[in-house]
Amino acid sequence: MTYDGLDRRVIRQASGATRIYHYDLADHLIATSDASGGNWVEYIWLGDLPVAQLEVGALYAIHTDQLNQPVRMTDASAAVVWDRTQRPFGETASETGSATNALRFPGQISDPETQTAYNMARDYDPSIGRYLQSDPIGIAGGLNTYSYAGNNPVVGKDPSGRFVQRIIIGGGIGAAVDIGIQLWNNGGQWECVNWWQVGQAAIELWAARAGIAAAWSRWIQAGGAAETKLSFSTMVGGHLTANLQVHFLRFAPEAALRSGFGTPSRRSRVGVSALVMSRFAMPLGNCAIMMAL
Repeated sequence: MTYDGLDRRVIRQASGATRIYHYDLADHLIATSDASGGNWVEYIWLGDLPVAQLEVGALYAIHTDQLNQPVRMTDASAAVVWDRTQRPFGETASETGSATNALRFPGQISDPETQTAYNMARDYDPSIGRYLQSDPIGIAGGLNTYSYAGNNPVVGKDPSGRFVQRIIIGGGIGAAVDIGIQLWNNGGQWECVNWWQVGQAAIELWAARAGIAAAWSRWIQAGGAAETKLSFSTMVGGHLTANLQVHFLRFAPEAALRSGFGTPSRRSRVGVSALVMSRFAMPLGNCAIMMAL
């Protein structure tokens, strides 16, 4: 195997054959070819959605599932030329047709010789629903560094093989939306923003999208019941996980904040830690609208 400077697989040699992989700027696989530059297979994308596969003398429409994963291809006459069904973690249940498609879960490329899938930073084995290598970002993506998408492959995605990226995006969206709503309601008074409420919104979307609590375990572990809560919440997904997280942070807010931001410095009244600790208190009484957690 040969990889480029962005850690993407660009050359694969197996069974005496060589395949060259070509990517776009968003790391989508857009084509494969052999060592001589022939036998091209091209993939046409609309954002993160694969819409067509182009081969020598043939153009197929790609039909996808809720994850944008190809499940069927049809030709110009709408005849099915490839159809694949799978089990929840990606293991092939049936595959029929005269054509083939190498795309699997978002970011994954099928490796037929090993029955695994190349997933950018790692290799994924659908037969066990786990990665074959530990997460390169460590436990920032969860305590189980071999799990796929927080063990929630029906709605979760991990196109880069570094799961924490998706979690951070989800939490950031939740926080931004809540801040906007609060500023609208209080007339644009930043000093009246309830930062506990912002944190709750981020956590709920964070956990609901990812289905795990472990991604921000550093904060959760700040309280006495952290290990009990965490060991249970990692076994469930969606909103139930989010509710457990929020409940625990309410139970030990100061300890969680000190764990995440450090103890306020006595020599500085405007340090990040002091600012965060003060802003996470309830808004002052002169605010137009009081928003309780």
